Amino acid sequence: MTKLRITPAPYVIMPKKDSMPTTQLVNPELRKRNEERVKRLVDTLNKNTRNKDKTSE
Repeated sequence: MTKLRITPAPYVIMPKKDSMPTTQLVNPELRKRNEERVKRLVDTLNKNTRNKDKTSE
């Protein structure tokens, strides 16, 4: 019997990082609207919390 010699395929190492760095851009208009929305939500939450405190006393 002859032994068959199998040559292993070359191992390919995939890069772990992207080849090109990316920069994230934020649309100023969207950022402004988001900040206003968060401000309104916080104001509403604070108002509701104060109302609950007054009624519990």
